[in-house]
Amino acid sequence: MQALFTPIGTLSDKIRVTTFRHRANTGSLNDLFQRPETSTLQHLKIFGFSYSIVERFFRPFLGGVFLDSDLQTSSRMAEFAFRIFASGDISLPDGGMGAIPRQLVSRLPAGRISTQARVTSMQKTSVTLESGEALSARAIVVATDGPAATRLVPGLNPAPYRHVTCLYYAASEPPFSGPFLLLNGEGVGPINNLCVLTQIAPTYSTTNKQLISVSVLNHADSSKEDLATRVRQQLREWFGSQVEGWQPIRAYSITAAQPAQVSPFPNPFSRQTHIQDGVVVCGDFSATGTMDGALFSGRRAAEKIRKWLET
Repeated sequence: MQALFTPIGTLSDKIRVTTFRHRANTGSLNDLFQRPETSTLQHLKIFGFSYSIVERFFRPFLGGVFLDSDLQTSSRMAEFAFRIFASGDISLPDGGMGAIPRQLVSRLPAGRISTQARVTSMQKTSVTLESGEALSARAIVVATDGPAATRLVPGLNPAPYRHVTCLYYAASEPPFSGPFLLLNGEGVGPINNLCVLTQIAPTYSTTNKQLISVSVLNHADSSKEDLATRVRQQLREWFGSQVEGWQPIRAYSITAAQPAQVSPFPNPFSRQTHIQDGVVVCGDFSATGTMDGALFSGRRAAEKIRKWLET
C-alpha cells in the first residue's frame, strides 16, 4: 500500500505496475521468451506508463539492470527481470560475490583448480597455455566472457558488451539508513544508481566504515580523473558536506560487463551451446546477461558434457 502514496508516477501507473508484474509471471519462461518483442522503452510506452514513471523509475532502474540507459534491451528481458525480482528478496552473499565460486570449488579435491594460467589456443581435445604447456581432456568447457570465447572458438559471434564503471567509497556514516537502491530519477549527472553495501551486508566492511557503491553508465568520453570529479560533485549536490569525508577506495571500469540483449533476442533455453564433440560454451552471453543466466548456462553445460561422456 505504501507504493500508492509515493510521488513517482500516477495512480494509473501503479495499477499498471501490478498488471505488468502479473504478465511477467504468467506462463513458463519458454512462453515468455517466445512472446512478440520490441525495445523495453517502446514496450513501456505501449503498456501505457506515463513519461514521469518511465524517466524517474524505469529508465534508471532497468537501465542499471541492463547497463542500458536508452532502454533498447528486448522487452522479453524486461519481463524476465520483473519475473526474477518478483520471485523473492534481492540479496548479496555474505562473503561477497566471490563466495559463489568458492562454494563450488570447495566441493572439488585439492589441487584440481589452476589460476593465472591464460589459455592462448584450443583444439578439439586440448588447450595450450601462455606458458606453452598443453593440457588434454576428454571434454572442454569454455566458461569465459564473450570476447574471450570469440578468441578461442572460431565462428562464435556473441553480442557486443556494455560497459559500466563502479566507484567505491568509505564513509564514517551512511548517507541514508536501510537496504535501499538509490536511483537517479533526474536524468542529470553521471551517476545512475547508488547503494550503501554495508546497510545490506555488514560483513562487507572489516572496520566501522560504511561501504558505498556508485554505478556510472555512458562515460566513454571521460577520463578517470574527470569522471571521479563529476561523480564527487553530484554526490555533494545530493548529500551535502558529509561527502567531503568520503574516502575513495577504488574505481573499476568494466568493459565486458554484460552482453547487449536487444531485439531480436533468442530464447536462451533453446540456444545451441554444444559446439563440437566434447566442447561446450557457457556464460551469460549464451543465456541471459544475469547472474541467473550465467549459473543456468554453467549447469546446462555440465549436463551436456555428462550426457556426451556417457554416450
